[in-house]
Amino acid sequence: MPFYQWINNHLPHIVEDLDSCIEQKTDMENRGHMGMAGRDAIFQVLDNLLAILFPGCFGKEFLTRDEVRFFLQDKIRQVSLHFLKQLKFAYRYEYSEEEAARQAEKTLIHLIEQLPQIRNILEKDIVSASEGDPAAHSLDEIILSYPFIEAVATHRIAHILYAEKVPIIPWLMSERAHSHTGIINQDINPTR
Repeated sequence: MPFYQWINNHLPHIVEDLDSCIEQKTDMENRGHMGMAGRDAIFQVLDNLLAILFPGCFGKEFLTRDEVRFFLQDKIRQVSLHFLKQLKFAYRYEYSEEEAARQAEKTLIHLIEQLPQIRNILEKDIVSASEGDPAAHSLDEIILSYPFIEAVATHRIAHILYAEKVPIIPWLMSERAHSHTGIINQDINPTR
């Protein structure tokens, strides 16, 4: 049987079986909808948060010094729009829809307020790495090429979310850092 004929005949039944399995057995059911948009949405938020912490090093934008403030305001607004939705969905695992929305807003405000502090701490780590590596020619070189920067930045973001009792998301971020950097999960566990 040719593929197109097979798919036309069999796909409706396969989809029906999958849907039935998901409906009956999924742990992702979240009060009448499937919950979060998925890992990629969280990873995109994380990438944007890293771009906010290190404009021009993480992310896709080439920036001049004059554009940084505009970029930061635009990117923080953009991230906030998307991340607020994800936080609301995550908090629904623990709270009513109304309380989840309140917790999500509170957490997002707290995270945004902590970004300058996270950046300052990371900058000290970067300077220490530069001083400890005579082959490093610039701080940008360290930010762009040392995997610990992404791992530690992700850990600091995830830890704030963990402290705010956000379900699922801190662990997704930590696992992403592990898979991107190779730094073992124990070193970037969001509970520490």
